[in-house]
Amino acid sequence: MPSIFITGANRGLGLAIVRHYVTRDWHVHASFREDHSLGELSQLQKQFPETLQLHKLDVRRGESIETVRKQLLGVPIDVLVNNAGVSIGRNDVFGQLNYQAWSEVLDVNLFGAARVTETLIDNVYLGANKVIVFVSSDLASLTSHDGRPLYYYRTSKIALNILMRTLSFDLQSKGIIAFAFHPGWIRTDMGGERAIVIPEESVDGLANIIGFADRSTSGRYFDWKGRSLEW
Repeated sequence: MPSIFITGANRGLGLAIVRHYVTRDWHVHASFREDHSLGELSQLQKQFPETLQLHKLDVRRGESIETVRKQLLGVPIDVLVNNAGVSIGRNDVFGQLNYQAWSEVLDVNLFGAARVTETLIDNVYLGANKVIVFVSSDLASLTSHDGRPLYYYRTSKIALNILMRTLSFDLQSKGIIAFAFHPGWIRTDMGGERAIVIPEESVDGLANIIGFADRSTSGRYFDWKGRSLEW
């Protein structure tokens, strides 16, 4: 049975990824940060007790990630999805930037993904697929910048993309594939009700890329329709 580990799996895109794979006979490892945020994820775990395993994980805390590493010691992970992310201070403007808020966004969106990947890389190496997904955004594209500031979120996702790109070279010898994924403007708590893409549509696109991922996929930046995005 193939396996997938998803960070930030208790809501939005992460929860949709859980639903997709657990209903297709994958062993799903789903992480969440706070007990009170479980909601539907807890109900899914009751429905699929043998194939859905929940992990309490704060990607900002090394000791929290280390606990998960010990739980999964020697366990193959075919696909790792770095999905956990935050977006705060979206309306902050230059001249009034909140560096504490900026640091928090970077700590989750960039450093969190790096911590989790570094900690679980041996598990991914043991897996058959050997795929690592970094959930990014079209807001990380320099050439497609639309003029909106969004300083904290944009810089965190741009940095995430270059982390992925650099790792793609570093992990070639291990046969590990890493790529960045723009899920679209999806109808979640972060995306809002006006968003045009439903989570299930986005996840179908992600699953399609994962399904066909090979060496030529590594180091690239895709949207949910499988199109390569400009950097």
